[in-house]
Amino acid sequence: MKIRLSIVGLIIANLMAAGMTLSFYFIGRRVHPEYRKEFSQAASLQESGHLNEAIRQYQELRERYGIESCNLYYNIGSAYYALSQPGRALQYYMKARKLKPGDRHVRRNISYVEKKLNLDNSLPERENGLFRRYSFRIIGFYSIYGWTIFSVANYWRFCIGIILLIFFGSKRKFFVYLALILGIIFVLGLSFTGTKAWLDTTTREGVALESGVPAMYEHDDQGQIAFTLQEGMVVNILSEWRDWYEIRTNAAGRGWVKRTAIGEI
Repeated sequence: MKIRLSIVGLIIANLMAAGMTLSFYFIGRRVHPEYRKEFSQAASLQESGHLNEAIRQYQELRERYGIESCNLYYNIGSAYYALSQPGRALQYYMKARKLKPGDRHVRRNISYVEKKLNLDNSLPERENGLFRRYSFRIIGFYSIYGWTIFSVANYWRFCIGIILLIFFGSKRKFFVYLALILGIIFVLGLSFTGTKAWLDTTTREGVALESGVPAMYEHDDQGQIAFTLQEGMVVNILSEWRDWYEIRTNAAGRGWVKRTAIGEI
């Protein structure tokens, strides 16, 4: 009995530690009141048709407060689309989707702009293969923030399942199966969270900001053109050299383009 109580005490201590960590995480994400006020002012400018000034204020907000939000990038994307810059609009809509993948308004606008540009920005090259394709789709359901919450919540459930198993597992097999299922879900969620974090830190993507951008075989203005980019085309950014990006597309392969021609997501 003492051993059981010691294990339960250890689990409860871990749950409290996880709860405190999550609380500090939420506190760190709180938005400054002045940010909300200035965001509303920029949104008013956008609604009144002062689009360039609204974009400037949105960008200043992001730099001043160090905040990246789905609403901020969504509004910037909408302002650029109203200025007839669909490539730049797509860049910011995709930035918004990265932060809030399940937002239906963001997804709808991305789909709308891509149809207008007659684009097919389907799954990137890294998602080839049936298993990898569906794995990346599952990972794309949530942002890294969402997967973190998912993992912590399942950690709590798993610990509760272990406590129930300790006290009632010898009497009812239900609690054995419950703890096993909760453990599997926790491990899967943790692996998806880690994969999402790895992708966000190692994968760089960008959007072509205009049509007819030449991608060269080498980082040389006088070199041979490998292919040209269509406005709004999503590319993988592999490396950079001075004012050049080495990119890869789904269809055309690798090439070098000027950095000013690509808007990083």
